[in-house]
Amino acid sequence: MDICDPCHGLNLSLKHSLKELSPLPLKFVSSISNHFSSSQKKACLRRIQEENGYKILYPKKLAQTTWLSLGQSLKRILDIWESLIKYFDSYVSQKAKDKNVSQSGKKKKKSEKYQEQRDKLSSSEIKDLLNNKLFQLKILLFSESVQVLDKYNIRLQDQSLSIAGLKKNIHECYNSILDFVIKPELWEKENAEFLKLDFEDWETQDRIFMSVQDFIKNISDLNQEFKLLELETKDIQKMFVDDFFDYFGKIFNSLKQYLPLENELVNDLDFVELKDTYVILKQKMKRLCDKFNLFQNEEEKVVFKNELLQLKNLKAEYYRETSQNTLNMWDRIEKMEKWTLIPKLVRIAESLPTSSAIIEQSFSNIKLLKNDLRNRLSELSLEGLILVGQEFRNKQKIPINEKIIQLYQKCKENQSKKVENKKIIKEIQIISQKDQISFEEVSSKKSPESRPEFLATDQETTEDVLNPVKKKVKEV
Repeated sequence: MDICDPCHGLNLSLKHSLKELSPLPLKFVSSISNHFSSSQKKACLRRIQEENGYKILYPKKLAQTTWLSLGQSLKRILDIWESLIKYFDSYVSQKAKDKNVSQSGKKKKKSEKYQEQRDKLSSSEIKDLLNNKLFQLKILLFSESVQVLDKYNIRLQDQSLSIAGLKKNIHECYNSILDFVIKPELWEKENAEFLKLDFEDWETQDRIFMSVQDFIKNISDLNQEFKLLELETKDIQKMFVDDFFDYFGKIFNSLKQYLPLENELVNDLDFVELKDTYVILKQKMKRLCDKFNLFQNEEEKVVFKNELLQLKNLKAEYYRETSQNTLNMWDRIEKMEKWTLIPKLVRIAESLPTSSAIIEQSFSNIKLLKNDLRNRLSELSLEGLILVGQEFRNKQKIPINEKIIQLYQKCKENQSKKVENKKIIKEIQIISQKDQISFEEVSSKKSPESRPEFLATDQETTEDVLNPVKKKVKEV
């Protein structure tokens, strides 16, 4: 199966579209990030924030290889814009005084000076840009567009996302970017028609994109600060808008190239929600059966045909409204309707990942688990820790059976008796399998804090409760 990975696609689309935007915004973000790599400069910024009652926040470190880093850095700079203005006013003034006092030090070579000027901005240039309201609006609009891409990048990396959500989210993302510039009267067109266009062509932009004034009104609905553009001259407005039209045009063409917007398999996988008409559902299921070689013999083809006939009279809306999620819906349909092949096709579809990003993140997590101080972790222990980290990420608490903790304590007391410990470990594994609760089931039940087994006593912390299990995973 060959599908363009949507998370990589969003990252590549942003990367290529940046070439159409003025390099100044990116250089500005990078320069601020590098400037505050010093703890002393962070302390100065903190002091200014405390004195003026601003939020105590530092600029985010811009990592070129981290997908969401640019969006986070832009948002943070906008959050502390006022405190940055005061900081650089003070910093540039102090630097000018120090320069007058001492002119010592080695002179840099011309090539080194040129490289420094090309790669980053000076503190005085940063100060001027911070005090430039028009530049602030450019950073704000740039941030708004990046936040849209990041929002869907995060969604598509979520392990709990149903396979039907893949098609839904990539089309939503595409439409969310279109919403910045497309004329309202053209929204009735299907995405397939937009995908045929070359958005980097000026004639296409004149025909499809909003006028300068309409674009400014549109982005003013996103943020009231853009209303300041209405006070500028028409020439300034046009220069501002033209820069971003080229940028958005490149994003549209890149999304068309890197996202599976027209992939037949992705379009068919949303059959699991049973929201299409019977004829369309039948076509999608047949194509997927051929794709995954579902039929082993002629008898199964006959069974599948009979199940499709029953599907026509299925009360799909009833099952959707009374089920927790798609898998729960199909478990009920399989039990009530006595189907075999269609539920099997659903399980195949739901087992497909929406992105390979989560797998790649697991390799990155290995460096955090198996480091210089823990370099003797076995493959089994490492695998267990990674699986626990994946299943219970975002500070989710691990449901632990009280019996497991008691068995672990017993195992710890009998460290010298290997035979008895093996029996205990086997008993722990059996209990764990019986009491295994999926992530979705945990989130749908009461919060862990409300259950008796999670109530800490005698100032016992969650970390204290989890320590035995972490040790047991390592030993097992």
